Amino acid sequence: MDRHDTGPQRFDTDLPSVRLLARWIGEGRSLDLMLEGNHRLSGRLVWQDPGWLALESQAGGELLLVARHGLQWITPLAVASAEPGRAQLDGRA
Repeated sequence: MDRHDTGPQRFDTDLPSVRLLARWIGEGRSLDLMLEGNHRLSGRLVWQDPGWLALESQAGGELLLVARHGLQWITPLAVASAEPGRAQLDGRA
């Protein structure tokens, strides 16, 4: 797809990473996100679409949009230091 194409992207809900993020959204889990450049964000994931994640960094605060392509990993805060709990964003389990 051309990077300038603004047409809708297919959101593959069969991917394990999409299903795991959906579960965490439903549970209201607080997450730790590592972005490219080793920038770290924490908060509650509110929604996801093919290109973006909406993160609420504090209760009732403004949503922060995070581009999926800029993520290195996501993990629940309760197990932030545990490597096996990280969600792979490329569909691998």
